Order: sequence, then structure tokens, then C-alpha cells
Amino acid sequence: MFALRTRSISQTPAKNGRLDEGTDSRYDHAFHLTRLSTVEALDRSSTATPFLVRPRWPYDKVLVSSKAMHGLIDAQSALSDRGLTLILTRGYESRGTFIRVMHQLARIIGSTLFCLVYPHRAREAHSIFSPNGHDQSGDCVDVGVLYNDDVLRLLPLGVFTPLWLIKSIARTHQRELSMVADALQKAGFTIHGNATEALQIHCEMHE
Repeated sequence: MFALRTRSISQTPAKNGRLDEGTDSRYDHAFHLTRLSTVEALDRSSTATPFLVRPRWPYDKVLVSSKAMHGLIDAQSALSDRGLTLILTRGYESRGTFIRVMHQLARIIGSTLFCLVYPHRAREAHSIFSPNGHDQSGDCVDVGVLYNDDVLRLLPLGVFTPLWLIKSIARTHQRELSMVADALQKAGFTIHGNATEALQIHCEMHE
């Protein structure tokens, strides 16, 4: 296990995009359970990374550990010559905020609906609707894939995409997904084992 360190980080990132110590109350709890002490705040205008950054609504930034960011840079360096670009969409989500509470409520509602629509997949609900480490560490990230300037639509119905369609999409994009998975794993990431989360390319930088 990683050593846990408490950090209070500032609202405004430093020139290199790194968040340093500060007192802004919006981020007082931002890394209460963070495993790494260095945090990067990336947004759509970030130019220091070879991959794209597209924060998932309602966030305007993606918070990731420095270790995860460098892992993504390593993975992208192996993919660029193959016409593939990673799209970082999700990292650490701060605790104790209104948005965080709303996310928890949405997960409860989503999980209940999922079990009603797919009762035979009820065992997957926890894997799909739990925070999956996004509430604990900037080591956990979700990424999308841009291939030859087209974004791959891997989950057209979001997490409610039926399993038969997930399998079909995985077969259609097997070559691209295999290259992405290989690059991420070589860079130190572990990809989630659930079929839905795997196509959402939820991965975690391991120790």
C-alpha cells in the first residue's frame, strides 16, 4: 500500500500546471487520501502533455498524480506513431463538495436503475457505479481514444451500454484497444477487469 499523506493545495496551479501548497478552502480536502504528494491540474488548454485533456462534466480540470501523468506521457509516446491519441477525461474527484454529494446520489440512482434494466448483471453494479478509486487518489484515471482524428465511441450508451454491444465494439476496435492497453500496461497502469469499465478505460497506476 502507498503511504497516505494529507495535502492542502491551492486553487491556482503553478506555471508548470502543478498544484502547490495553499489555503483555498475549495481544495482543503482535495487530497485527504492521496497516495502521492505531487498533484497536477490539467485542463483543455494544457499544452505540456502529448495527450488530450477533456474533463468530464461538471469539472473543468482533471486532477492527477504526477506519477500517473508521466505514465500517460510514456503511454502516449508509444502510441503517437500509430495514429492513436489518449484523451484524459477523469482523475481525482475532491471530497466534501456539493458536486461530490451529487455524484454519490447519482451513483445510487444509477446503480438501482442498472439493476432494474439488467437484473442478470446486478453483480456488476458495484464495479460500475462505485468511485473506483477516483475519490482516493490521483493515480486512478479514465481515458478515451482518438484514432486518426476520430474519437472512438466505445460506450455509446454510457455505462448502460448492453453487454452484447460492448463485446461487438471491443471486437470492432480490437486492434486499437490492444495497442492502447499494451501501452498503458507497459507504462505502469492496471486496467479495470469489468467489461464496461475496461471500455471506459478506467485504469490505475500501480505501485
